[in-house]
Amino acid sequence: MIEKQHIVENNPKFRFAFIRQDTKYPWSESQIGRVMTSGTSGTLKKRIIQLIDSARNQICACSFLLADAAIENALLQAEQRGIRVYLLTSAEVKLKTSENEDWGRDDEIRELHKKMLTKLAGNVYLRSSGHFHAKYLIVDKNQGVMTTCNFTTKALMENPEIGLELTGKECEQVWKLFQHQFWDGSEKEMLRQGTLDGVQPEGRFPEHEPKDSVRCSYPSGNKSSILEESLSIIESAQYSITLTSYGWGNKDILKALKKKLNEGIDVSIIGRNHRGGKQTDFLQEFRELGCSVYGLPLIHAKSVLIDSSTTSARGLVMSANFDNNFQTSHDLGICLNETDSARLATIIEDWKKA
Repeated sequence: MIEKQHIVENNPKFRFAFIRQDTKYPWSESQIGRVMTSGTSGTLKKRIIQLIDSARNQICACSFLLADAAIENALLQAEQRGIRVYLLTSAEVKLKTSENEDWGRDDEIRELHKKMLTKLAGNVYLRSSGHFHAKYLIVDKNQGVMTTCNFTTKALMENPEIGLELTGKECEQVWKLFQHQFWDGSEKEMLRQGTLDGVQPEGRFPEHEPKDSVRCSYPSGNKSSILEESLSIIESAQYSITLTSYGWGNKDILKALKKKLNEGIDVSIIGRNHRGGKQTDFLQEFRELGCSVYGLPLIHAKSVLIDSSTTSARGLVMSANFDNNFQTSHDLGICLNETDSARLATIIEDWKKA
C-alpha cells in the first residue's frame, strides 16, 4: 500500500526514430533506364502486362500474392492464345499474417488473391508454397522484370516499390531458378477450381546457383547469396550506405552496419513507420546507433546502395526483407552496376525527401 505522502515519479521516455521533414513532399514515380518505380500512372504495371502480351511460347510468373484484374486477364488471354502459363504463388486456404504487421487493407488484398486462384485455376498451371516470396516475370526465357512488390494493384500503384528490367543473361538464370522451384520446390498445385493437391519433388531440375548479377535465397536452408551479397556490399562501403526495406531484424546486417558506423561511414535507413512495436524497436535501435532513419509510408522496396555518386557505387535490388527469412524463402536479388546504382540513388534521394 502506498501512503498518501509518498510521491511516485514517472519519467516516460518518448521514442521517435524517424527524421521528420519540415515540409511535405510526395515521392515521384520514375523510370530511369531499366530501373523503374511503382506509382499512380502505372508504369511498372503496364510493363508487366506488356511483357505478358508479347509472349509467344511461355510465361513464368512468381508472386507471393497476385491481386490485379488487368494482370490476371492478360494471363488468361495469353493462355487462350496458346501460351503456356506457369504461376508460382501462395495458394494456402488461409494466408497467414506475421505478428505485429500492419496489414490493414491487405485483408482485402488476400481476399482478392483467393478470388484470383479461382479465376485462374484450370487455365494456368498454378503451383504454390508459403515460401515463394520472390516477385518476377520471365517471358519466352529471354525477357523479364523483377520487382520488390507483389503483383497486386495496391502495391503497383500506391507503395514505394522498385522494378528492374532484366537482361537476357539475367532472364536465363532466373528461368533456371523458376524451373527448380516449380517442379521441385512446390508443395501444392491447383489444376481445377476448388482443388489444392499436394505434390512431391520430381527431381527433374537440381537447385540452381545463379551466376552473373543474379542472387537468390533458398527455402532449402542453403546459404543465401542475397544475404552474402548484401554483407559484401556493406563491407566495401567507403562513404555511405543506404538500406530500404519493409522488414528488419537480421543480426548479420546489424553487425555489419555497426562496424561501418564505427569506421565513420554515413548510414541511412528507410523503413515503414507503422508496422507495429517489434519493427519500431528495430528502427529505433538503428537511430540510437547513429543511423539516419526515415519513415516512408507504405515503403515495401528492398535495396542496398553504397557510395552513390562515386566510382565505387554498388547496389542490390531484391524481394527479400532484412529479417531472418533468408534461409526459409525463395527470393530474388539483382546486382546493379555503377550506372544502375546511380539511377537507384536518384530514386532513393527522392524517397528521403518524402
